[in-house]
Amino acid sequence: MKDTTLKIEQLTCEGCNCGHCGGPIIIMLKSMYGIESVSTDFDLDLAFIKYDEKEITEREIIERLGSRGYQAKRP
Repeated sequence: MKDTTLKIEQLTCEGCNCGHCGGPIIIMLKSMYGIESVSTDFDLDLAFIKYDEKEITEREIIERLGSRGYQAKRP
């Protein structure tokens, strides 16, 4: 059995306020190694990301979102 350290992070994601831009972001994040699940609240510009902190860091997630033009940070 794999030893995991799962964490759920809530991030604001400026500019991600509809399914048109949010859908591709969800797909991109889910494809990243170590991310277990992603959900969003477009009304609040929030993303909820469940990930294994032994495999990927919060900083890597934020940088990946930044590479797509979205400013992500903790609320």
